[in-house]
Amino acid sequence: MAAAEDGGPIVVRQHTRTVDFVWGFLVVVFGVALFRGSGAETDAGRLVGIVVFGGLIAVSVAAWVWFRRRPSILTISHDAISFSHRSGSEGVVLRRTGDLYVATPLGPGGEHRQRYLKVEGSDAAIPLLVFDWKTVQGACLEKGWRFAARP
Repeated sequence: MAAAEDGGPIVVRQHTRTVDFVWGFLVVVFGVALFRGSGAETDAGRLVGIVVFGGLIAVSVAAWVWFRRRPSILTISHDAISFSHRSGSEGVVLRRTGDLYVATPLGPGGEHRQRYLKVEGSDAAIPLLVFDWKTVQGACLEKGWRFAARP
């Protein structure tokens, strides 16, 4: 978390351990599948396994590097919270229309899939998966945002 010296916005960068865990896990899973696929009974089966899982490993490593080099950021000011995508374009902006709350919609099977930061009076939502919640919450409170009690 970094605050501007003049009381400007606070910038919160993505939590890199989460990104490392997700992409690292995928690389390991695809590596195990590649290893197991190398024991296929036919040459064609081995070739398909090498091409498919080798390609998935290459794509996962490239995505991992891309996510690390272009982190998502939250910019928290008194009037708005903006989420900037990895591509550099501005993503979601939450304007101060009410109090903040965390929405956790239910996914298939009734489990919580993802947490989103929302503001009352708006349908916009910022995904919180790659951000440290305590850092985000502290920055919001420091800029005068309040959190609504939500069930």
